[in-house]
Amino acid sequence: MGKIVNMLMRGGYLKTDEIIDAFAKVPRVEFMPQRFRSASEADIPIPIGYGQIMAAPSAIAYMMELLTPQKGQSVLVVGFGTGWVSTMLSYITGPQGRVISCDNSEALEEDARKNMAKFSFLKNGYTIDLYTIDGCKSIPHNMTYDRIIVLNPCFSQCALQEWLSYGGIMVTPQNNVVHLYRRLDDGEMDLSVYSDKKFLPTQNVEYTAASIV
Repeated sequence: MGKIVNMLMRGGYLKTDEIIDAFAKVPRVEFMPQRFRSASEADIPIPIGYGQIMAAPSAIAYMMELLTPQKGQSVLVVGFGTGWVSTMLSYITGPQGRVISCDNSEALEEDARKNMAKFSFLKNGYTIDLYTIDGCKSIPHNMTYDRIIVLNPCFSQCALQEWLSYGGIMVTPQNNVVHLYRRLDDGEMDLSVYSDKKFLPTQNVEYTAASIV
C-alpha cells in the first residue's frame, strides 16, 4: 500500500475497505503525465493537459467516500480525464457492474484508453465504456444510474441528477464546492452541500505541481 494511501487513511479521507483497496490496486501514478510522476505521492492536483486537471487524491477520496460505490452498480463518470477514477470504479463495481465514462477531449480519451490497458482485470469482464462528448445533451442518458460522479467542472451545472435511479447518489463540484444529490425512494431529491470542501485549489496548479517535482 503506497504512501499516499496511508496518508489518506490517517487523514480520515479513506475509510471504506473497497475504496481503500481500489486506491491501492489502481495507483494514481499510472495515470499521471510522465513529467509529474515524481509527485505521485503528493496530495496535490496535477495538470493533465488539454485544459484539464487531475484533482488532489484527498479530494477524489472524499468524493468517492460520499459516492459509496457498490458491486454490480451502474456508474456514470462525467470527466474521465486520464482514466484513474473510472478504473477504480470499475474495480469496485466488478464484472456485474458497468462504468460509463465521458469527457470532452478525444486526445484525453486516447490517453485514458492507454492507461486503462495496463490493468489486467479490465480484460476479464469488467466494463468501462468511454465516450467523447461536446456538452450536457450528449452525455449518455439512455438509462438510469446508481451512481454519478462529476470530475470535469465544465459539466457540473448539467442536470444529471435527473438520471439517478431510486436510491441513487450523485457527487459533483458545483461552483467548486462538493454537492451530494440523493434520489429518495419516493422520487424526491435530497441535496447536501459541503461548503468547506473545495474540488480544486485557487492557486496556480501548474506552479504547485512543478514546485514539487
